[in-house]
Amino acid sequence: MKKRLPKFCLTFLILFSGVMAFAAEKGTISGKVVEEVGGLSIPSAIISIYLGEAEQPLITSTSDDDGFFSIKNLKSGNYRIKISFVGYAPLVVNGIIITDKDFDKNLGSLKLSSEQNSLQEVTITVQKPAIEFGADGVTYNVGSTLLAEGSTATDVLKNVPMVQVDIDGNATIAGKKSTRVFIDGKPSDYMTSNIADLLNVLPSDAIEKIEVLTNPPAKYSGDGEGIINIVMKKGFKVGFNGNIGVAGGAQGNGNANTNASYRGKNYAINGSAAYR
Repeated sequence: MKKRLPKFCLTFLILFSGVMAFAAEKGTISGKVVEEVGGLSIPSAIISIYLGEAEQPLITSTSDDDGFFSIKNLKSGNYRIKISFVGYAPLVVNGIIITDKDFDKNLGSLKLSSEQNSLQEVTITVQKPAIEFGADGVTYNVGSTLLAEGSTATDVLKNVPMVQVDIDGNATIAGKKSTRVFIDGKPSDYMTSNIADLLNVLPSDAIEKIEVLTNPPAKYSGDGEGIINIVMKKGFKVGFNGNIGVAGGAQGNGNANTNASYRGKNYAINGSAAYR
């Protein structure tokens, strides 16, 4: 005898599947195609969307009468677009990264050059490179990477060049006898007794970049051979005021105690609370 699912279960499964599909494919890439000289709109320009290193476009569309285009229902990933129109040099835009939290990419005005002025394909990059090398060390741009939902500063540090994270969550710079962790230019060990605990609850999507200073500038004189400076996004602030727990808007559950407080647009560390 065959068993049948109750109607309410079947309805729930259908609705849940629809919600999951929407969440997985809610990305949008939009912009306006204009002439480089004069700024006039270019209607009917061909917009080709590529995922990753694919040679064949995932989607092909055109700009409207006013030069605007909007490609919707894109899943998370690293995209590039190619814009072409008769009489103009093709324009390629690289590094368009869509995530569950950063899914609406408006590229603004995209300017096509007349083929009389430029016979070669023009390429631009939207995102900063994930890794930048400088005289003082390496900068890891967190916003230019794809991170798992609910990841933390500890997870990010495990992917940063020259940084080692031990089993207890302590971060050090390879080859340096001493490493100090700073947050927005302030030494975290002056503010919390357990830096590893703080890093393990600090949401990665609140971090703008991580600076690994193997040759620290003068302002860090006496602070150690190596500096890891975590730069928070605008609007997010980390403060330190005694033993507290953590609460926030990120997914995942857990409890943490650390000598720190953290406030942002969607997160707050305050009192004894669960991280969820």
